[in-house]
Amino acid sequence: MSKAFFKSLASFYVSKPRVLTVDKNPVYLKVVKQSKKEKWIPLDVELRQKKYLNNMVEQ
Repeated sequence: MSKAFFKSLASFYVSKPRVLTVDKNPVYLKVVKQSKKEKWIPLDVELRQKKYLNNMVEQ
């Protein structure tokens, strides 16, 4: 599921994202590394794992 999301994310943006902000689920780290390896996400995109930063309701 996460891999499909990142593939769709890569095809959606015209310009590449600078930072990906996700929650602290450890699956994201694996998926982002694999997506970078398969070149779905550019290598210089920073992964930012914050517990509440991506949830506007909890801010």
